[in-house]
Amino acid sequence: MYETFKQKFKGAELKEYFWKAASTANKQEFRAYMKKITEIDPKKTADQVTAAEWLNARDKPIITMLERIRTKLMTRLQHKRLGMEKYEGIVCSNVLKKINKQGKLARHCFSRWCGEEEFEIDHFTKRFVVDLDKKTCTCGMFQLTAYPCCHDMRHQIEDYVDSCYKKPAYLKVYENMIHGVPGQEEYIQMGSEPLNAPKFKKKRGRLVKQRKKGPNEV
Repeated sequence: MYETFKQKFKGAELKEYFWKAASTANKQEFRAYMKKITEIDPKKTADQVTAAEWLNARDKPIITMLERIRTKLMTRLQHKRLGMEKYEGIVCSNVLKKINKQGKLARHCFSRWCGEEEFEIDHFTKRFVVDLDKKTCTCGMFQLTAYPCCHDMRHQIEDYVDSCYKKPAYLKVYENMIHGVPGQEEYIQMGSEPLNAPKFKKKRGRLVKQRKKGPNEV
């Protein structure tokens, strides 16, 4: 996304506020960073940046490409399901790593009990309000990610993680399978005229298959 953004809007300051706006979960902070971008140049607003387009594979005929995708997906579904069946945890490992990262940030938080399930949290120079019953935090991250932020690290963490991040939901995604397909010699003949590929005119020079990535692309 930034690779597209920087083609029209260059500068280290714009880059800094762009990533801050993209990574924050708080609406007030997002508006503040977007305002900073506008103040640098009113024309440099993110709504002028077009979304990146998906690129199709270019080095295979269409049937061969689709068959390759099918077999890769078939293998992936089985490996993912088998791996999760062996997993002994409750929360998926990738989400658990993010929660543990938030747990380290929680060392800088100080809480005050307001009553029932509501707490007031001081985090460095900022203050937030957490409602464990409603699973909300005024920083916005709890509602956005559906797992606790650094201001909510108390009690049994798994109880406050949304069910979509837990083992049963993961297994539900990969419970289906892609059935095998017989070879082309067993395809049903329709009796119609065969569809031939369009004529191809080879261009000069070496064939380019991959798009060159910019330094800010992953």
